[in-house]
Amino acid sequence: MYSLFPPIRFAYLFLLIPFTVFAEINYEPNNKLDDAQPIHVGDFAQKHKFDYMGDEDWLIFYAKKGTTYEIKIESKDVAEGINPAFTLFDETRKIEVSLFDIDLSGKGFELLSWKAPSDGFYYINVINKGSKFNVSSHYTAEVFIANAPWEGQLEGNIIDQCTRKVLGRVTVGATNEKIDTVIDTTLGHKNGVFNLPLSVGYYTVSTLLPGYLEKVITGVKIDETKLTSLQIELLPIAGCPVISTHNTVDLGVLKKEAIGVFDEVSGILTLKEVRVGDKIFKASLQKQADEKFKLISATAISNSSTKSSSPAFFNFNPPPLVEIPKVFAYDQLFTVQLKETRSAEVYSLEKVEKIER
Repeated sequence: MYSLFPPIRFAYLFLLIPFTVFAEINYEPNNKLDDAQPIHVGDFAQKHKFDYMGDEDWLIFYAKKGTTYEIKIESKDVAEGINPAFTLFDETRKIEVSLFDIDLSGKGFELLSWKAPSDGFYYINVINKGSKFNVSSHYTAEVFIANAPWEGQLEGNIIDQCTRKVLGRVTVGATNEKIDTVIDTTLGHKNGVFNLPLSVGYYTVSTLLPGYLEKVITGVKIDETKLTSLQIELLPIAGCPVISTHNTVDLGVLKKEAIGVFDEVSGILTLKEVRVGDKIFKASLQKQADEKFKLISATAISNSSTKSSSPAFFNFNPPPLVEIPKVFAYDQLFTVQLKETRSAEVYSLEKVEKIER
């Protein structure tokens, strides 16, 4: 009956662990291919952990045809049972390299040298081959090009020139007369950041995203041991939409008055106030690939701290529904219904209606 939030259902306390105690190494949700988290070529090693026995992690990176990449997965916590191994997939989910575990002694160190057969995204699936498990143990993951003459770094993000929103899956390339093009992508899972390790010099930076005009920036200077930041604005091919000057509404006001806010980049739906029986919660749900939302965190709040006259409600009557009167998404307000699935923490999109202004 009580199936929505962790304070009511003890099992959810376990789900909240990665979002509190281990926030500094939190890349969750990343335990399936559709939730793969970005890892940039040549960037610092990422610190990951397995949240439970049998957990698996998925990472995604962009590779250039003919370039040889080093994929390094390492754990120094083998005494605690962490011995990672991994499988490499292409965009079609075809296996490039089957379970890679050269260090059968259990020392937790794997290093694969692999040449990309084509431009595109590739997925790394990491599992724990250790016989034991400790929730405090971790491993690091990094992707780099061996012996690359990198001395500086170009980092930034890409936004829509009209809406000012971060754009995902933009291909970013940097080249000069001395080296082949170095490519990365914004991916779009988090904040749309790209990262290009480069040698010292001046570069031409170009971007490519379907539906947008290509943008080329020349004379971008990369200094030794220094991070160069760059924000790139892309213009839609159709240009910016004409916004009527009549009956305009401040989007900030709409967002503030909504009880739910959906972020299109991260795919997270935040509910400011949800009433479940006589209890009140704040909650976050992560959008899945099949128009479903998975509960990823929930926090009880006191009655005295709430001010909303139209909160969201969890309706226990079959089928269990989450009724959300106002959701701010895509610069509009919507009425939304989420229906509980067989999995208590996953909800399908039952009904969406635009609120006319």
